[in-house]
Parts: sequence; C-alpha cells; structure tokens
Amino acid sequence: MNASTEEKPEVTQPVAADPLGLPGLGAWNLYFLVKLLLHFQGSLHLRPWFNLALVAFLAYPLTHRWQRVIRLLLAIPAAIWLVHAESFLPAWSQLLPSLQLMAGFDLDYLLELAGRALTPDLLALLVLLFFGYLVLSRYIRLGVVVSALLLYLAIGPVPSSRQALPVSARTNTPAVASQAATGASTASAVNLNETLQAFYREEKGRQVRFPLPGSQAAPFDLLFLHVCSLSWDDMQYAGKAGDLPAFDVIFKQFNSATSYSGPAAIRLLRASCGQRSHEALYKPAGQGCYLFDALAELGFRKELLMNHDGHFDDFIGVLRGNRMEAAPLSLEEVPVAYRAFDGSPIHDDFSVLKTWWQKRQGEPVPRVVAYYNTLSLHDGNRVVSGQRSRDSVTGYGRRLGKLMGDFRAFFRELEQSGRRVLVVMVPEHGAALRGSRFQLQGMREIPTPDITRVPVGIRLFGPELTRPASPVVVDKPVSYLALSEYVSALLAQDPYLPQQYRPDHLVQTLSETRPVAETATAVVMKDAGQYWIRLREAEDWMPLQP
Repeated sequence: MNASTEEKPEVTQPVAADPLGLPGLGAWNLYFLVKLLLHFQGSLHLRPWFNLALVAFLAYPLTHRWQRVIRLLLAIPAAIWLVHAESFLPAWSQLLPSLQLMAGFDLDYLLELAGRALTPDLLALLVLLFFGYLVLSRYIRLGVVVSALLLYLAIGPVPSSRQALPVSARTNTPAVASQAATGASTASAVNLNETLQAFYREEKGRQVRFPLPGSQAAPFDLLFLHVCSLSWDDMQYAGKAGDLPAFDVIFKQFNSATSYSGPAAIRLLRASCGQRSHEALYKPAGQGCYLFDALAELGFRKELLMNHDGHFDDFIGVLRGNRMEAAPLSLEEVPVAYRAFDGSPIHDDFSVLKTWWQKRQGEPVPRVVAYYNTLSLHDGNRVVSGQRSRDSVTGYGRRLGKLMGDFRAFFRELEQSGRRVLVVMVPEHGAALRGSRFQLQGMREIPTPDITRVPVGIRLFGPELTRPASPVVVDKPVSYLALSEYVSALLAQDPYLPQQYRPDHLVQTLSETRPVAETATAVVMKDAGQYWIRLREAEDWMPLQP
C-alpha cells in the first residue's frame, strides 16, 4: 500500500498552559469579566464559589477534541443557569410564564424593551471590554486575574451576600453607613425572618367590621379608581408631582404591598382584613375579608367597569375569583385612546366613567359600590392618533396629565349631578419609570419603595357637605386596611349632616401597617428605618441603600 494513502493517526496537541500549569479560559474570560463588572455595579448578585467551580471545570486540561465539545455543551447551560441564579430575575417557574406572556407583545414594545436593555452606554462598555480583552490577553493570563477576583469575593472581608443593593434616593430611605460599609450582622438577618413571620401573625388577626347604616342616614355610592402604574416616584420623574385632582385626604406613605396588577386587585378586594403573604393571596380568604362582599351585605350593589377587556394575564379571572361577579360595563360606544403593549384597545378614561355615571343615575338602587380599573398608564401604551413613538416612558407624562385631567372632569360631573359619592383613588403599583441598577425601566420583579409607595386620595361628593379648606395629609405608613377603616367610619355616622364630615378626625384612628411588599420573586420589608430584601425564599436579607 502506498504510504501516502495510509490513514495517519490523530495527533492530539496539549492545550497551552499558563505559568500555574492550567490552560487559559479563552473567550470564557469575557463571560466572567462582564459578570464581575455587573456585580461591582450592583446589577448582579455574584456567587463566587459557583463561579470558581465553573472556572475549574473549564480550565481542566483535556486532550481530546470530543471531550472539549462535551464540556462546552455542559458548560453553556451551566453558565446560563448561574447568570439567572445571580440575577434579580424571577425563578424559572415564574420566568417561563412571563416569557410566554411576552410572546403577545407587539413588535414596537419588544423593540422598546430591547432598547432599554441594550443602551448605548452598555454597548460602548461591552465593545470596550471586548477589545480590552483582545489586547490584554496577549500580555497577561486573564484567567488568573478572573480566578483571583472571584477568590477575593469568596473569602474577602465583605461577603457578597451582604452587599447593599442600591435603590432610588427619591424614597427618602435613611442610609445606614455602618451597614453599608460592613454589611448586616448575621443576627439581624436571622431576626428579620422572625420579624416577617410576626408581621403575618399580627395581620392575620386584623379585620374591619362595617356597621349597618342608620335608616335615616343619607345613602351614598362608593367608587374605587384602581390605577395601574402610578407611584409618587413616577410622578416626580415625569415632572407631575403636584398634578393630583382635589382630594379631601391624601396618603403620602400608602404601601401597595405588591408591584403587579393581579395581586394588587386581590389585595384591594380583600381590604377588610390585614395584609397576607403573597402565597396566601392565591388561597381562599375568610368570609369577612372580601370588602365588596361586606358592603353588598349592607345593601351596596357591586358594579364593575374597566377601560380594557381584562384578558391579559387573565385579570378578569382574578376579579371573578375574588367575589367580583358583576358583568363589566360595555365599551362598545366608548372611544379608544391607546393601544396596549399587546395591541389591544384601551378606552378613554373620562368616556368610560361618564358612560357608567349616566347609566348609574338612571338606576333606582340606593347604594352602589363600583370598581374601576384603568390601564392608561401601563408601560408600552401607544396613542391611537398623532405621532407614533417607540418610547412609552417619554410619553408617560402626557398620559398621566390626561388621566388626571379626565379624573378632574369626572369629578365636575359628580359635583354637578348633586349626588352623594365617595371616590377612592388607589394605584395598583408604580410604573418603575426610573429603573435601577438591578431592574430595567418598567421592570417590577423587586417591589422597591419607589414602586410600592403610591399616591392615594379620597374625596366625598354631595350637596350638603362642608368641605375642608385643604386636603388632610396622612403621613404615616398605611395600606389597604386603612381604606376599609375609613369607609367603616363614614358608615358609622351620617357625613352629610351639618358639620359631621371631618376627615381630619376620621384619619386619626386609621391603623398603621409595616411596609412589607412582595412578589413571587422577592420580599421587601422596612425595619428600624431600613429597607431589606430577601430573594427567592433565601435565608439571607440584604440592605437596600439609596
């Protein structure tokens, strides 16, 4: 046989080793360098020991090509899992359904979200990091640098699990210098778990009872305006901090206790009882906890109106599961003001409210309790007419101005009608317009105070009222239970008798509620003037610092 045709055996070449006898990490250095950068920015909660294990797995010398292929196939999903575990994204069980919901977003909104994630600054930084890697890798072993940094984080003086997470300074959260510098003590972190459980135990025993109105008391209606995506911080960011309609009472420290619409609706519909954990929201509540049921027993008829169809994330199903059985107001003749992030119509707020009010005035029922839900401020909305923009954050201020203007116009309709109505405006949660280092603009997985501290207002309408000259400002931490207490106090008296309506007296006995907010991903709690966060049922708590 010709020697030239003989099959030559495969010659394996050893991988070039560094001075320590380890092969280089190659392009994997970029993966670790980007994560280290995000960690030091506060955008990632790095787990150094897991990263060191991945480095060792990648650096172990292998001689055969098939072995390196198998290692690569194992390393890629491991690296993806590790990034997710270190991020502030929800657990996979919540993330996958969220990704399915995103499949319904329109193209404009998906492009906008991509633009928020891939900002020009971030792209420039990644390009700089890439070319820096190409240059430096010619002169130094970056794998050694990466390993040294990870080892320092693992055994350094400040464990990464105690690093402070930054939040917006607009929350007026007191900074705790010693904790920021040295981290929380182990005893404090352990005690916070007990503090949270004690909070749940205390809240479980709280319930509001509603008195039967006197036979001579003037009947009045109740209207709850449940506004999606509005917080005090959003108003400040949009330059609309003083743009609320005229209210009798304004709550400055109302805690929405969540950052998503479904749980917010459940919490409002169950406002007669104290605050429950996020998991307890999806279990039946006690009979006396359903606010609208309690009012229905007093003769109030339930009514439902929304400026959307309620199909997204089965919002209408959430209402149905919490005793809101009333059929929603028909929107056939109501003009459309926006297109939502999924392309569905969002109707004009004033037109919806006026349509309902005209219908209500023709009804013989003496008392009605109505729930109105509006999506006009939701992220991703587009104006139906006029110039189309792919930046719904920039357009938030205009939409907010229109919504508040619609509420003012509706209030004038109520005044001119001469009928008696109690209006309660309570946002579901904020829009997260400002974003943070660990959450993009519009992302609300971590229910920070910027998202959950929402503007709540109450106003009573009627011809016999002696209205206060200026709104009563409640500047103590409260939540949904306080709204039930306010309604109960009004029912206990006849506010339409001369000199009987004294909102400054009514708010004095409202119960305070510790600021605790939850999602399926995280718990945020205030304790001793400091906000803390616990992720995914972890034992450790981390201080949130402005």
